[in-house]
Amino acid sequence: MKIVQINLHKCKAASANLTKAFLTNNIDVALIQEPWTNKWRVLGILGAGREIIYDQTALRPRSCIMVRKGVIYMAMQNFITPDQTVIKVKVQQEGKKERELILTSSYLPSDEVDPPPLELRELVKHAGD
Repeated sequence: MKIVQINLHKCKAASANLTKAFLTNNIDVALIQEPWTNKWRVLGILGAGREIIYDQTALRPRSCIMVRKGVIYMAMQNFITPDQTVIKVKVQQEGKKERELILTSSYLPSDEVDPPPLELRELVKHAGD
């Protein structure tokens, strides 16, 4: 499984470059911080062959995950916030048992008083249980 992580800094050009790289390099999952947004919508990375997961109730989500169609995943809604997007994927390695992997895209504000944010600490605790 090919996974990439990027902070797009709300940039249209970076969004277009990510989309091109996602398709040409057969990337399965992209963990994205600061996507280009406009009023509750992530823009610039939508299209055929991929799905975008993020907090659709947020005015300006600061995290999202792009998943190639065909990847088996489940959005972990109870951990999704404007600053954190979480999915569980099934991964099959050759000759090994299928495993579940929790992936998160987390925006970590530099002005956080008590880092890491509570929602990330709760996710780590859940994953450890």
